[in-house]
Amino acid sequence: EFLFMEVKNIKNIIVVDDDRSIRVVISTALTRAGYNVKSSGTAAGMWRLVESDFADVLITDVGLPDGDALDILPKLQNKNPKLIVFVVYGQNVNAGTTNMVGAVELSKFLKDKNIGIPISYIGSYVQALPKKVLLDEKSIDFIFINEGVYIPSRPPGFPLYELIVGIFGAISV
Repeated sequence: EFLFMEVKNIKNIIVVDDDRSIRVVISTALTRAGYNVKSSGTAAGMWRLVESDFADVLITDVGLPDGDALDILPKLQNKNPKLIVFVVYGQNVNAGTTNMVGAVELSKFLKDKNIGIPISYIGSYVQALPKKVLLDEKSIDFIFINEGVYIPSRPPGFPLYELIVGIFGAISV
């Protein structure tokens, strides 16, 4: 059974993944949790849904058969996203470190583009890298792992509370 946070003002979610089984599992779980869900298996379908202003949240795979989700990132920025979440998971434990290194490089790429959107990580592979490495990584703003939520080092006076409220609004669990 899934545990979901109740976040005010989030009702509509777009799920995009070319793997139909992943798309159906995520969509079904979110629907059962009370969210309105629309899904697509392509970048073109994702963009049509995004343009329709249906969603409060977009969950997408990066590699899609007709393009890369990163190709439309500049268009997505016009929608004023509040948070990017990397879900890094898999079933091959030996691939965890390699996948995390790739994910970190991707978040560095995004931060180098000055996107101005906080980046977080969640998933079974997140723990493949030592906690210190994750906490020292400047391209990651939040890390969600089994022990809790970690926020990498930030300069003194970093407005953490304002950042969290700006992303999530009022939260109840």
